Amino acid sequence: MRKNCTFCGTNDIAQDIEVTVRLHGLTYSTYVQGKSCGKCIGSKIDPNEHAAYMVGIAKRLVDGRPMTGRGLAYCRKAIRLSAEELAKRLNISAECLLSLEDSWIPVPREIHTKVRRNVGSVFKGLAFTPRIDLDVGRDE
Repeated sequence: MRKNCTFCGTNDIAQDIEVTVRLHGLTYSTYVQGKSCGKCIGSKIDPNEHAAYMVGIAKRLVDGRPMTGRGLAYCRKAIRLSAEELAKRLNISAECLLSLEDSWIPVPREIHTKVRRNVGSVFKGLAFTPRIDLDVGRDE
């Protein structure tokens, strides 16, 4: 039995939906399971797949080049930690963490290492490994 689109009422079409994130001048894209309406282009993405995709990007951020405050903010949100909780784990104030996250300043090595461990443990706990395409472009 087909379900109706929650946006316009026509039939949903199950298909893979492209998700793209632009971060630090790089573009990450993949396809996740979801439903997309051919008429109104409304779509619903499986929340588990979307969360796994976000954690996968966070894993790439912490394993790659030096991370900035904006990248730290993305990682924290991807692994669903509040600013207060992460600040407590890092032994800094929440205000200090939030001001760092609101900048392009490189994250100190000690913080990067602790965040890498947190992201790595969440990544290992995923039910499946997100499929992330190679960086498909650089913003100019």
